[in-house]
Parts: sequence; C-alpha cells; structure tokens
Amino acid sequence: MVTAIVKETDFFVVFVFQAVYHNMKTTVLWQQLENIHLEQSKVDDFVSAWEISGQDTVEKFRQRILAPKKLETTDWQLNLQMAQSTQAKMKSPQAVIKLGDSSEDTTNLEKVFVEFNHKELLEFYNKLGTIQAQLDSLT
Repeated sequence: MVTAIVKETDFFVVFVFQAVYHNMKTTVLWQQLENIHLEQSKVDDFVSAWEISGQDTVEKFRQRILAPKKLETTDWQLNLQMAQSTQAKMKSPQAVIKLGDSSEDTTNLEKVFVEFNHKELLEFYNKLGTIQAQLDSLT
C-alpha cells in the first residue's frame, strides 16, 4: 500500500514538472491523463487544480528553477606578474572577473571571482560565443 502511494506520488511530481515545462493547456493535460488510464476522479481533480493554479505554478517555476539567480554586476581587472626571484623575464597575465549575483530569497549580493590565464579566458570566450549563437537561434 505504501509503495503504491509513493509510486503514485512520484508519478504526479514528474507529471507536474512535465505540465509546467510544456505549459500544458487544460485539454491536453486532460487527454494525457486519460491516455494513461488514470481513475476519472483523479483526472478531474488534477485538471481542476491545474485550471485554478496552473498558470501561477508555471510562472513560479520559471522564476525559481529556470533563473534562481540574477546577474547584477560585472567587473574585471588584469593582473600582470612581470618577474619572480627565480625568473627575471617572466610575464604572467591573469584576468580576474568579478560577478555579483542575487537571488529572489535575499537582498545580499553574492560576489564570485573567477581568475583566467590567457588560454582559459579564450576557451571561456569561445563557450560564451557558442551560448550566444544558441540563444540567437531560439529568438
């Protein structure tokens, strides 16, 4: 009995995530539940709940799950180490990027520092280009 309840609960959690992800219309949701031969009373209850709070649920999930943090500030600096006691002609440039992000839960700005050498910064730049191209293709 307990195992059946756990399985059913797991199913509904997954189903809610799918409904939110696809922003299902009530009729599509009803058809999907009918197609899996769910008891009619459960279908009616689920569809009724979705009609009442579906859009609100979708919006809450979008704000929380898809973008839990928001980038607020960016800053950078270049550090150049010109020499060490063991190497007189050494040049070691390092880029430091400071990101300030916040979440809905707090007003505090969380600062993240990322340090790159030339090769790492170039790889990061190329990945950002890939991400930008993918975003552009979606809009």
